Amino acid sequence: MSKQGSKPGADKVHRAGHGAGKANCAGPDAEEKIRRPRERFLPAIEYVRRYGNEREKEALRLLFEPGPPSPTVVRELFSGELPQGGWTYPGCEIGSVNETLWRITQALEIGLDAGHPAMMSALSFLLRVQNADGSWVEDARLASKCPPWAAPGRPATTLYLTSSAAYVVAILMGTSLPETRRASNCLSAMLESEGRLPSYLHTHWLAAGLWWKTGERDLVDRVIGYLRSRLGPDTPTNHLSWAAVTLLDAGLPSENPFVQLLLDLLEARQSEDGHFDAEDGEAWFAHSTWEALKAFAMEGRLFEATSQA
Repeated sequence: MSKQGSKPGADKVHRAGHGAGKANCAGPDAEEKIRRPRERFLPAIEYVRRYGNEREKEALRLLFEPGPPSPTVVRELFSGELPQGGWTYPGCEIGSVNETLWRITQALEIGLDAGHPAMMSALSFLLRVQNADGSWVEDARLASKCPPWAAPGRPATTLYLTSSAAYVVAILMGTSLPETRRASNCLSAMLESEGRLPSYLHTHWLAAGLWWKTGERDLVDRVIGYLRSRLGPDTPTNHLSWAAVTLLDAGLPSENPFVQLLLDLLEARQSEDGHFDAEDGEAWFAHSTWEALKAFAMEGRLFEATSQA
């Protein structure tokens, strides 16, 4: 799936589903146990260290060394924030839902939460621009600037941005806000009987994560049933990790059968040099490899626990 086409590539679009809480894997037994990566994942770790950008390397470090992210990485990430909150496309002054979600997602990857001023300002922007029906759309004045997967006026992109924004708000601010309920209702009204939403596949696991957070388990089951029917050999590798991280971050148990299926399929896709493919090409391999490691860390299979001497 190319970003030159009508659907969003899984890496250049914003990546909701990387909450800080589950990224750090020291756990309650950290003083009694030394957590070491399984040998088969060492080449993947080295791949990110060698080819990743500074943010990806920092996100990898935080999997092994829980703590605050590098101030330099944070400062670079939040550069260009608009006075009214959020971010936009080069040369624009109107806040972009798509670009703001992309920055929030990158911030989640390095463990930041709603307590950071830039994050709270960005979330306030999202809440302010939500439509009365619960949806989020890109401002029509940005139509010439935004990518196809965020283009205003298309039902598929509206559902995608709505599921993405609602998921981020639920993860960072909880589910008691009226904005979250309106978004949930907006999405559920479009859910077909077989669990399909008339949008990109990404929309489904983001909506499922939202509905798990809101306790709407019947909707989650319908969407997961549909996603199961769509998994196959042609499923992009980074879709598997994105879906797994999203669902785990929402709170699905690691032993959930669908989560286990995603991770089993993902583990089988590791390349000989350790990396995990991305549908958008080699430039995104470091990110897709980091995300696979994140998914394995959240579920537990990344590490072997060894008692301290």
